[in-house]
Amino acid sequence: MFSKMNLRTSFHKGITLFLTLFLLAVFLPFADSEVSVYAQQQHLRYRDFKDAPVDALLVIDVTRDRKPISKYLYGVNIANWCPWYYLNLCAPKLKDAKVSVVRLGATNMERYNYKNNRIFNVIARENQYIPMSWQSFIRWCRQNVKAEPLLQVSGYGHVAGNGKTINDPDYDHVQTADEVEHWIARAGERVNFWEIGNEPWIAWKRSDYPEPYHDAAHGDQVLNKDTSYDNYFERFLFLAHRIKKTNPKAKVFGPTSANWWLYWSNDYSLICPVTEANGDAKVDDQRWKTMSVVENQWDQNIFPDRGNDPEITGWETDQNRVLSQYLIRAKEYEEGHGMRVVDFMDVHRYIRAPADRDAIQEPRGLWQDGFQSWDMETGSYGIETKLLKRFQNMVNTYYPDTQLSFSEYDYFYWDGHPSLPQIAAVGQMDFLGFFAKMGVKMACNWYVGEPNQSGNSGKKGVDSAGQAMFNERGEPNPKYWAFWLMSHYFRGEVVSAESSNWDTFSVHACQSKDIVVFVANKGDYATDSGSFIPDQPPKIAQIQIRGLSDQERQKLQIKKVLRFGINDPQVIQMEPYGIDLRNGTFSYEFQPLAIYAFILSKESSPEEPGKYLQINPKRIDFGPYETGIIEEEGGKKYTVPINITNGRQGTTAWFVSKEADWIDIVGNIQGEAKVTDRVYLTVDRTNLPYGKHRSQVAVTTSEGTVVVPVTVEVLPGESDGVKRICDFETGSLAHSWNETEPYSVGWWDGHGTPDDRNSPYIYRFFLDTREKPDTGGRLSMRVEFCRAYGDTKNGKTSMSFGTYGHKTVISGENGQGSVTYDATANWSNYSSLQFDIKADTKNRLVTRLLMVITDELGNKGKPAVGDKPWKDRKGQNLLKITDGKWQTIRIPLDGIFYDWRYPEGQNGAKTQLDFSRISQIEFVPWPGKVNRSGTIYFDNFCVVKAGSRGGRKQEAHLLP
Repeated sequence: MFSKMNLRTSFHKGITLFLTLFLLAVFLPFADSEVSVYAQQQHLRYRDFKDAPVDALLVIDVTRDRKPISKYLYGVNIANWCPWYYLNLCAPKLKDAKVSVVRLGATNMERYNYKNNRIFNVIARENQYIPMSWQSFIRWCRQNVKAEPLLQVSGYGHVAGNGKTINDPDYDHVQTADEVEHWIARAGERVNFWEIGNEPWIAWKRSDYPEPYHDAAHGDQVLNKDTSYDNYFERFLFLAHRIKKTNPKAKVFGPTSANWWLYWSNDYSLICPVTEANGDAKVDDQRWKTMSVVENQWDQNIFPDRGNDPEITGWETDQNRVLSQYLIRAKEYEEGHGMRVVDFMDVHRYIRAPADRDAIQEPRGLWQDGFQSWDMETGSYGIETKLLKRFQNMVNTYYPDTQLSFSEYDYFYWDGHPSLPQIAAVGQMDFLGFFAKMGVKMACNWYVGEPNQSGNSGKKGVDSAGQAMFNERGEPNPKYWAFWLMSHYFRGEVVSAESSNWDTFSVHACQSKDIVVFVANKGDYATDSGSFIPDQPPKIAQIQIRGLSDQERQKLQIKKVLRFGINDPQVIQMEPYGIDLRNGTFSYEFQPLAIYAFILSKESSPEEPGKYLQINPKRIDFGPYETGIIEEEGGKKYTVPINITNGRQGTTAWFVSKEADWIDIVGNIQGEAKVTDRVYLTVDRTNLPYGKHRSQVAVTTSEGTVVVPVTVEVLPGESDGVKRICDFETGSLAHSWNETEPYSVGWWDGHGTPDDRNSPYIYRFFLDTREKPDTGGRLSMRVEFCRAYGDTKNGKTSMSFGTYGHKTVISGENGQGSVTYDATANWSNYSSLQFDIKADTKNRLVTRLLMVITDELGNKGKPAVGDKPWKDRKGQNLLKITDGKWQTIRIPLDGIFYDWRYPEGQNGAKTQLDFSRISQIEFVPWPGKVNRSGTIYFDNFCVVKAGSRGGRKQEAHLLP
């Protein structure tokens, strides 16, 4: 085996040298003069590690600590407010990652009413429909993702009524146990995972309560007294019994405590000033101060449900802790009723680390004796958390055979660290590895993502690096690939994996047929800031496989090597040769923050990747706005990379050249890739005429050469009298927060409302990269429609879709609203609205389209079409779109707009819209026709000044 591997390595070195010189001879005449230096470079510089000092010893013992890895560790959460089109975009990747559980839960879902599909949104402080009803969620999980759905029942019983705000009489609905039982029965065995409540010990808080009780939760209906153990657990266990009675196969999860302090203590107080639903906050009441004083926190005369000071009685050993009481009362309920009604002790765990240095280490607090947590959620004072050991001790003491689960876990996305996405990826690996090590049976990562990850901050994509699996475009963040790698290969049984230096190296291992070892070099961090140090050297670790017979160790060979490192575009299969594996031991050079998986087999031969030359992306389209550079916090950030990925055990030398003067290569044009190197491109449109321009960039390596096509588009902009309010160049159908072009309104589809509550839906949105007009960027919006899918008569005949987010109002620190983004609302001084459209109605030659524009005052105007009267023989005057070709529709803003009311339609009256305050554009294809279906493409929504170069000549058509 060893001689064969060495022969293979020597052969590759020789052929690589030949190919390198050959490729350079071929491509050298076409490159810039700088390539002369490159001609001297080689790749594949193997290192022999058997005599090198190692930074850590990683010992895998396949005979110790074996336990099954639950397939339900690979769960995720979706945001209950996330639109269907984004989840549909992510579904194939979730399926490919073998996601096993999807949870529809979290804070808003505490108030979910399954009858009307409404929640109470704790941020907006109003009842709202959720885009994906519970029935559609089940179907999406099982059909699109191939995963088990997990649904959440209200713990306190206050759910959203049909009213919108607290001023409406039917705003709150008290959900009965009979209603819950009816829900469980309707779901049947399609749902076997049910959770009761969500973070119940903070549910009583309100945004107008004083600190530390200030929070956006359900305090308008849930009172402090409702959180007492007696009140809460009585209802919880009663509901659990009804769930089990209705669906004996159901697994019940609770109590979903929010984080460290709420594993142990609740806030129930005998002196809380607010005792009535939505009562006055009484912020000046002295009792709030009494409840907040540090010296009173363990005073049971004030907090009767709290245990004693943990410095005296410990944590899990005190029976009056939250989780202790959960287990004790569940066991007592089983003894009194002859039936186990809870299966899981479920919690949430979020890490809010003060620096990246802490973030990379904090997952160790799940299990490791002696590890001191500096997480801000645990008090930032070096407490020994060892959560899973404490939890298991509680289970063993108070209610054996209860399983452990985490229905939410990750790093905080609104505060703290990591700031580097790759650290979140390593953290994801460690979470899953430690969960398996300690016998956790179910875990759901928070969260898949959403098309607007700016929250209320206005910072574009602020959540992407910290928490979401996918960015706003639905593209995987690094965390996804760590999840993917573990889900594909961390299966079977977990086995003992120990690191001699957990500060430096993390290691996890499993065995099914093969032995799989996961390793990450955590990297080095600055002493003062705790930030990751860039361009640091790799570290060497020795891996020892123990517990095999001598014969098995001799047969053992490395079948496959996989890596996900900094800037890797996906999981990379690497060259399996050049690793000296002897008697179950080998050393390896680990790049910082790269995750490696070694598949070791006693039977299979090494698997070589299909190709070593990996250049991504395959093409680069800058579109009409992207320059490749943004100003951020006083510096420049480059945004358009070419990724040059090394799949060898050594390095890969590379050189990049360009053709066009309008393309600039930032920084070095040559180098040696150890993992994935990035070369950034920028473009300069200054001297380019209107239109689309094409060129290419060549990446030459010792593996070969790849040519990357590059395009850029130049279009009229605001300075030319054309303001584009939406052309989908943000890559998201959510509204943007941009203060400069590209602006973008958001788009709503009406999913979850009574007229289109359940899938299949009337409208389905997609971003389309193939079907585009001649000019206008990289993307269009595709709307697939079928009027017959409406859930009501009005849905089938007149349900619309349209825009939102023309004006965004955010609150300042003083709580006063201030308009910040209104570029797409103000059409003043423009003469017309225009957009590009292509339609195709099944079995028709034209598509008829109703269009209505709304201003902030509530005026709704349907633009007059042509010069005919407002009403034709069918009572409507609609746009007529000839099917099968792109065309431009122009609506003169000084034209006639007829008053439009839903569902009455128009009555001949005209209306005057305030074009400085536009709030919505709506469309209805084929109103009144319940049997029409087809596809419509939209692009390039603009408001245009008279005489501008961006104006198109084609006018809107009138129906005959």
